Amino acid sequence: MLYTCFALPSPAVTPQQIEKFLALTAHERTIARQGAFNIDLQARQEYGHWIWISNNIQKDDVLAFTFEPLFHAPLWNSSFTSSIAYVKADEYREWIKALNGAGTTHVLVRTNSREDKWIRASYSLQWLGAQETFKVEYADENYTIARYQRG
Repeated sequence: MLYTCFALPSPAVTPQQIEKFLALTAHERTIARQGAFNIDLQARQEYGHWIWISNNIQKDDVLAFTFEPLFHAPLWNSSFTSSIAYVKADEYREWIKALNGAGTTHVLVRTNSREDKWIRASYSLQWLGAQETFKVEYADENYTIARYQRG
């Protein structure tokens, strides 16, 4: 049985849209996949990494993020069996220590942030003895997600 409650009429929620929604698998029932046109532009810019997370973050994975997200719910995988952790630091070594302490498997950062630059420089840091590795698995103009392997 499906109960739908509307506080305000919405052009994005119609009987046809509800029928389409019900026909989707649970994994596909996300706001981002619906591409609702009446959600503001800032939220629509989040769709790419939300879908990537939903498709790729697995049970027991830990996604560390370094900024205040628009919404927290899309940072978990679609079955809510993963974990999220806010991990921010002023220095690289301090950040790595915090990532390790959180059991991080993936890192979500804003493109061109300090952490994004650290991720992109990590290949060079390996020559200097750094043991940790980052493999960028998703990137768009706003966000980067990298797989993290502790050293």
